[in-house]
Amino acid sequence: MDAAIALWSSGQARHIVVSGAREATDGARRLLSAGVPPELVVVEPRARTTWENLLFSRPLLGPGPIWLVSDAWHLPRAAAMGRRLGYVPRWVPISEESGRVQHARALLREGGAWAVATLRRQTY
Repeated sequence: MDAAIALWSSGQARHIVVSGAREATDGARRLLSAGVPPELVVVEPRARTTWENLLFSRPLLGPGPIWLVSDAWHLPRAAAMGRRLGYVPRWVPISEESGRVQHARALLREGGAWAVATLRRQTY
């Protein structure tokens, strides 16, 4: 959430959509405790996948570019999905320090997720 807060603080984000069945409520709490006004925090609690995050958030976002904030290894796929849905995505990578095993798992998982998303025509 630190990256989202920084975007808001610098005036680059008009509001923040926190999406995800598990992440939305906790993320919103963190934003509010950091001083982001409640009227600027939008919660989308239904999404269970990256595709659903973007799809379900679409009606909540205004026109124009959007910022995607996620792990660096996840952002290229999220941006490709966003373009497929008509977004103009910009991104901010967050880094989580992890060991080699965690890094390898993340890359393998993302490779599989790319393949599935491509087969479902969720990217281009």
